[in-house]
Amino acid sequence: MKRIVIKAFDRVLKDIDAENCSLEEVIDFVSYFVMELAHVLFNGNCVCRIGNDYAIDEMSLRKILKDEIRGKEEEIVIEIEPIRTEGHMGRDEVLSTMPPTLLSMIRRSS
Repeated sequence: MKRIVIKAFDRVLKDIDAENCSLEEVIDFVSYFVMELAHVLFNGNCVCRIGNDYAIDEMSLRKILKDEIRGKEEEIVIEIEPIRTEGHMGRDEVLSTMPPTLLSMIRRSS
């Protein structure tokens, strides 16, 4: 199985060693975790990038993950990126509105 790294703001938020899990368990957990995190970080105004593929919801993320896990790469990096549109918050504004526990998790991982 693979190692899955979830990042936002160029910082690792979660590092999963999926060695002792089934494929479905990994995909279920990662897709749910990433979408929940995306909602907390960017109020859902974001995309998840895996290599050259982009996911905007849990279903598209699950499909990409299935393909990636079956691929040859040892590590899968999922980056949560804000959608840059007028009126949306920038990085500093997002950080200033985060719950302290999530903020400390991001700071510890950098």
